[in-house]
Amino acid sequence: MKLLQKIIITLMCLAPTSAVYASTSGSGEASGTVTAVNEIAVTLGGISITTSESGAGVFNGTDAYTLDFSNNNSAGYVVNVTPSNGYFLIAGQSGDLVDGDMINYKIACDGYSTLSSTSETVSAYNETAISGSGAVNIYTVSNPVAATCVSSDAGCNTPPSCDITLGDDEDVDENFGGAFSETLTFEIVNS
Repeated sequence: MKLLQKIIITLMCLAPTSAVYASTSGSGEASGTVTAVNEIAVTLGGISITTSESGAGVFNGTDAYTLDFSNNNSAGYVVNVTPSNGYFLIAGQSGDLVDGDMINYKIACDGYSTLSSTSETVSAYNETAISGSGAVNIYTVSNPVAATCVSSDAGCNTPPSCDITLGDDEDVDENFGGAFSETLTFEIVNS
């Protein structure tokens, strides 16, 4: 029996020992997704038309539209405006139009700063006559350095406004009496 005990004790001493050591480094991948943003909201400021028998009629479209929009597409975006007619049209008129049925106009939009610590700015859209009903590009932003947020919301930069002015050689005193209207549709499209 003593021999058996000596063998067991000897085997225990010869058994490999293992130790647990703590690692000196570790890693794990954290990930998340930034939701794509491409939205625009338009606030109508209004337009006033005043005629006068003396020929001193006034068309006021200062800050007629304010554009709130956000976009985070890395390739950039464009902002377009599409008129319904290309002119203000008197209510109820259809068919052959004469000069007194419509008011030709121009549009100009402010420049703006994107939401960026690098002070990236987008140039103003200069006053341009609108004609026809095709889309007109007012802003193009290619390969921005950061996402754009122009809105009255906290954390965003001041939104641009667009002014509507009379077209060249246009005079509201030559128009027929009645309500004139035009619909402008603004859209933001990823590049």
